[in-house]
Amino acid sequence: MALIWAFLPSHMGAIGDRLGRKAPMAVGLLVSGTVILFLPHAPGLLVLAVLWALEALAFTASIPAEEALIADLSDSEQQGRSFGLYTFASGLGAVIGPLIGGWL
Repeated sequence: MALIWAFLPSHMGAIGDRLGRKAPMAVGLLVSGTVILFLPHAPGLLVLAVLWALEALAFTASIPAEEALIADLSDSEQQGRSFGLYTFASGLGAVIGPLIGGWL
């Protein structure tokens, strides 16, 4: 997963530039959400690693498209604020989501 996150976002961003923002974002989030449903049922470490890599691949398609969409929708004066709010919301979700999931 770390290798996918290290090398593929720029390539996936180029795909998003060619296809538009919505398609990579929608497909990436749909595939990632579907893969997450199968993670608890992985019969072994190899299957878990493959599923995790597939999830990382889906997210690397989605995140550059999301960031480009934010840049497209905000004017040049508000881009810093828009990216800051996006990063804040993503970070907050990454912290609170597992806590709530563990509690449930």
